[in-house]
Amino acid sequence: IKQSKASQAIFMYSTLRTHLTICLARQQERFSDQQYGALDVKMKGAFNAFKEFSVDSQDFQDLSIAKRMALAWMKRMLFVQSMPKSKVLLLEMDDFLANPRKHLMEVGTFLDLNITNKIAEAIASDRNIFQVYAKDQEVPWDRAVQKRLFEGRSAAYRTEIDEGVEFAGMLMAKHKALQKLRMMVGTSD
Repeated sequence: IKQSKASQAIFMYSTLRTHLTICLARQQERFSDQQYGALDVKMKGAFNAFKEFSVDSQDFQDLSIAKRMALAWMKRMLFVQSMPKSKVLLLEMDDFLANPRKHLMEVGTFLDLNITNKIAEAIASDRNIFQVYAKDQEVPWDRAVQKRLFEGRSAAYRTEIDEGVEFAGMLMAKHKALQKLRMMVGTSD
């Protein structure tokens, strides 16, 4: 994206709390330790969380899965935020799901596509897009199913989710560059 003048991207992300809730139940989908290690993110200052917790360090090896996931989420978010704003649109998943028509129009504007309100509404109401689970087409999906799954996973992994969020908070308090992620952590409704 940085090298090509014409390239643009939409980066749909989950808050850290949502990310942990979903991926602790589906660990095969988590950002791998190797991907975390390979992602190049520059941080200034005396304390660099990504150097302290480099993949080959004992400190990293001693981290729980939830803490590794939080660290990888922060590194990925900083990487995306380092991209030029004119080239990457950040779109929070829950916001998109709450109002897909509005955000489809936002994406259209960002990509210089002519997505009218009528087109966005037609896409948002398409049963094949928003009423089946993308990773398993046999599973019906709607907001009620999503809410039920999320609440069940949140209860089942409460301790690990809180552990990951608290670890991220501790790192954010220690390093100024991470503090801009604070608003993306999510709440514990």
